Amino acid sequence: MATELRGAEDSTADRAEAAKQKRQERAARKAEEAPAREIRHAVPAEERHCPACGSEDLKPLGKGRTSVVYEYVPARFEKQVHVQEVLACACGRGVVTALLRPGWWIGASTAPASSPTW
Repeated sequence: MATELRGAEDSTADRAEAAKQKRQERAARKAEEAPAREIRHAVPAEERHCPACGSEDLKPLGKGRTSVVYEYVPARFEKQVHVQEVLACACGRGVVTALLRPGWWIGASTAPASSPTW
């Protein structure tokens, strides 16, 4: 009797693990298929100077710093790709990165305030 119960528990645990794996695969697939929108964050004009030497001779340093946020828009998810501009000074000692507005990931949703935002 005990072995029969243990066998039933094992098969229940196996089914639960298989269901969990299937949900994770579906979530990963949906995340990849989500429509993407790129949001660029530029360094403001008043901050376009080298912190080391004060020069304004700044050049882009690569493509920028990228952050990905998934936002729930009613009836679908949207993938937001935030790209922060990164500038390097000709002196080689200073780098300036565009700041994201404070709390950019909080309250970005268009969902009502009473909705959970996780």
